[in-house]
Amino acid sequence: TNPPVPPATAGATATGVTGAGYTNNDLDAATATTLFDVDTMNDQVSVQSPANAGNLAPTGKPAVDAATDAGFDIYSKLNNGVTVSNTAYATLKVRGAYRLYTVNVLTGMANLVGTFPGSRQVTDIAVQLDK
Repeated sequence: TNPPVPPATAGATATGVTGAGYTNNDLDAATATTLFDVDTMNDQVSVQSPANAGNLAPTGKPAVDAATDAGFDIYSKLNNGVTVSNTAYATLKVRGAYRLYTVNVLTGMANLVGTFPGSRQVTDIAVQLDK
């Protein structure tokens, strides 16, 4: 599924982007990637296109109201060095505690994976590449 093309937003500034991750993170030159962002100020997931220009097109809203700090990354599962699937993860602070979620980047739907102990709150993540 192709993400939406961002609309022209001359002068508009996104101030709530707290995490970003690329799909299809592999070494195959034929693989295209897409950069997705989590915006906790507006509670939305967006595609950033072109990646270096910073234009954002919202793709969906998580069903959780997250605090401003968040972590976000996308895990690419590889087969023979080529991405066969992607899973987005986010650490979101909800009701005073950080929780780990999977995120559907095209709908924004966040599904709870688990919580962190009170003494070990995790505010950011980086997912190891598949080998």
